[in-house]
Amino acid sequence: MVLKANFLRRLTLPATGLLILFLSLGGAQAHITDTTRASVILRSGQVEIHILTNAQHWQAALADPEAWLLGGTDSLMPPNLDSEQQQRFLRQLVTVQTLVQINGRKLSFDRVSLTRPAGSEDMEIVLFARHSFQQVENLLVRFPDSLGSVHLSVVQPEYRVLSAGETAELSL
Repeated sequence: MVLKANFLRRLTLPATGLLILFLSLGGAQAHITDTTRASVILRSGQVEIHILTNAQHWQAALADPEAWLLGGTDSLMPPNLDSEQQQRFLRQLVTVQTLVQINGRKLSFDRVSLTRPAGSEDMEIVLFARHSFQQVENLLVRFPDSLGSVHLSVVQPEYRVLSAGETAELSL
C-alpha cells in the first residue's frame, strides 16, 4: 500500500509539472491576437480608410463553414478560388460590408484597393469616398465581421499654408 502511494506520488509530480507547462503555453498562445488596425482620415470633401489585417487569418476565417454557420463570420468564401477570384471576392466583401456614414448619410466608395506586399502576411485595404459636407459632425463606421476586432483611429487633419519662416502653433 505504501509502495503504491509512493509510486502515485512520484507519478503525480511530473504529471502536474507537464500540466502546468501545457497550461502556461496555452495561456501564452491565447494572448497572441491577429488584430486588425484601421485609420479613418477625414479630409475636406473626402474620407479615406486604411485597413491593415493579417491576410492568412482573414482568409482562414472566411473559408471556415462552421464559423459562418454559427454566425462568427458574415460571409463564406467559396473554396478553390484562384488568386484573382479571391481578390475580387475580398474587394466585393469589403465594399458591401464596410459602412461609413457622415452626418447620418451613407457614403458609397469610389475606389477600393487591396494590396499585399511580397513576403508579408499583412494585407492593406484602402477605401475612398467623397462627401459634400462643410462640417463633419458625426461619423459612423462599421467593418466586416470577418475582420474580427478592429483597432480604430480617426484623424481629421488641420491644414495651413505657412509662409517661408512662419511658425505654426496648434492646440491638440
